[in-house]
Amino acid sequence: MFERLDLWEYHIQDATARMLVDSSTLMDSGKLLSDEEKARRERLRIFQTGIVEYFWSPDGSALLFPLNGDLWLYRLDTDEPLVQLTRSDTFETDIQFSPDGQHIAFVREQNLFVIELAGGTETQLTSDGSGTLSNGLPEFIAQEEMHRYEGYWWSPDSTRIAYLQVDEAPVEISQRYEIDADQFGVYDQRYPFAGTPNAEVRLGVIELSDTPDTSWIPLQRDPETYLPRINWFADSRHLAVQIQSRDQQNLLLCRVACDGSSQQTLLTETSATWINLHNNFRSLAATDEFIWASERTGYLHLYRVANDGSSITPLTEGDWVVTDIRGIDEQTGKIWFEGFADTPLEKHLTSVYHRSAWIGNAAENHRGRWFSYDIPEPRQTVFH
Repeated sequence: MFERLDLWEYHIQDATARMLVDSSTLMDSGKLLSDEEKARRERLRIFQTGIVEYFWSPDGSALLFPLNGDLWLYRLDTDEPLVQLTRSDTFETDIQFSPDGQHIAFVREQNLFVIELAGGTETQLTSDGSGTLSNGLPEFIAQEEMHRYEGYWWSPDSTRIAYLQVDEAPVEISQRYEIDADQFGVYDQRYPFAGTPNAEVRLGVIELSDTPDTSWIPLQRDPETYLPRINWFADSRHLAVQIQSRDQQNLLLCRVACDGSSQQTLLTETSATWINLHNNFRSLAATDEFIWASERTGYLHLYRVANDGSSITPLTEGDWVVTDIRGIDEQTGKIWFEGFADTPLEKHLTSVYHRSAWIGNAAENHRGRWFSYDIPEPRQTVFH
């Protein structure tokens, strides 16, 4: 029997907890997970039922969560906090707030949708997703091998969505076996074996409007390459697109105009074995620069790079690795990151100022331990 999860609130000051949403009162035991949702939960190792994930609104006033295939919003500042946003026979998946908190995007039946929270208006952004063709969903290799679990990305100004369209038609069909306590099943599944064709992937950008239309980006790349990471630059007009060779020994970081008018290679990473992917690209809104992580010295370290690729400045160095950026305060120039600065047996929170050289500030650490950290806005509190 899988564990069923509810939504709870914990008060830090008085150390008390209360249930916000009892998932059993909202669940329909007869509604089954979609194939896409099953695959996503398997990749994320989610084995519980009920409210298995939730998302804070950008202003911290509401919580968004999927349950039983529909979307629910819990507002923290009203007397009637719980609102059901969707009522459909199928599952909504990959749910994201827009950065301004005015819209919610999701994927339903292999197509992208948005909901305007103020009026509850739902708009379908794509309509050609069906069969082997999907919009806004990551392909199998991206989820399983690259740890990329999303297939679309909001622009910082909330006016556009970049997304990947995936066509699995070229991928060979194999059989998958599912063995339960009382049954055995064999299912067809498209699986990209080594040396066989991968899914065809293309990048598009769609603007939020009454008549949404996709602009396809003509990326200059070998069709055998992967798109392991996509990010937006802070100007909301350019994308940071990573292009990785199929042998995983070369990776290009490209600055691509969202209208497809230009593509510039900013950095090239190479390895005699393979390139380790990371999630440490951060575009800086206050300057024409971004933060990047590279193993070019043999260890993963942080760099400040000009948006045109004209300069690259190391921020950390040494025989140790940075693992993840946890927060950036652009007003002070401070970057918080996790890493193994002293020993690989301990993971701690460390900080550096991106406008200066490496200072090795380890004051935020507890020695002899391994921590994971979260630093929510406005970067004044650390949770670990």
